[in-house]
Amino acid sequence: VSESKRAWHAGESSWKGLQDMNSRSIGIEIVNPGEKKLQRYPKTQIDKLIGLIHFLEKKFKIPFYNILGHSDIAPLRKIDPGKHFPWKELYKKKIGLWVEIKQVKNRELSEEEYHEFLQNLNRIGYQLPKHKNFKTSTLLIIDAFHRHFEPTLVGKKPTSISLFKSKELLKLNKT
Repeated sequence: VSESKRAWHAGESSWKGLQDMNSRSIGIEIVNPGEKKLQRYPKTQIDKLIGLIHFLEKKFKIPFYNILGHSDIAPLRKIDPGKHFPWKELYKKKIGLWVEIKQVKNRELSEEEYHEFLQNLNRIGYQLPKHKNFKTSTLLIIDAFHRHFEPTLVGKKPTSISLFKSKELLKLNKT
């Protein structure tokens, strides 16, 4: 799709309270079986992607922290780019967000911490569900966060690592 045209790359989507990300974003389709086939992204593909993103950031004045994945903006329907996507590597090239935390004893969250974590996700930019499938949708949103920031926890309950990473992201989070 031409840069001058609107694509339907994200479908129904939101970030930081903004709806219809198709009208306010550029989608880059990456061909890779990724998570479903447990394949990592080839270095050549990521190197080309980094070049393209830097070009688009400069051309359209896109801040590094606004580089997101489909699963971030449409977590109820999308899992791409998946848990094998090298967000940490991209962050080292000033693309997207990533945080490292000092070694934390990984443990289950208390009910209070779980609610704090959900609120943090909302403050980071994820839209929390407001409908009858709240529990299922919340799990998908948690998985989206884990896909981007703690891939080893995809499909698992959030832990103290999830909570600490969400707190660190809020320190970096731009509006």
